[in-house]
Amino acid sequence: MKKVFNLLLIYVVICFNSKANAQDFTESNKQILEIADKINKYYIFEDVANQLSKKLKSEIDLKTFDNLSDAEFAKSLSKYLTRNGNDLHFNLLYRPGKEEEKAVNEKELL
Repeated sequence: MKKVFNLLLIYVVICFNSKANAQDFTESNKQILEIADKINKYYIFEDVANQLSKKLKSEIDLKTFDNLSDAEFAKSLSKYLTRNGNDLHFNLLYRPGKEEEKAVNEKELL
């Protein structure tokens, strides 16, 4: 009986731990990762890019941008990037209904 209880206890601990460590990759989390990667790849100041990208990715675990509407997400993330990147050029726009527009080629922006 004691063995069964111990096995059950171990099973519950493993299940709980794996669920607690599983990262919920919501759409906003995917966007944060994509933005962080693009900052790292394209931002002119490499040291700032590395720090900002790393810090932005850490916000996923802190759930800083969870439970926000799309407009709030864009506004909050813009403020975050301008404040932490110390650069007023970081802006995200939320434009609903514009998904059909031609995607801008990243190389055109450089």
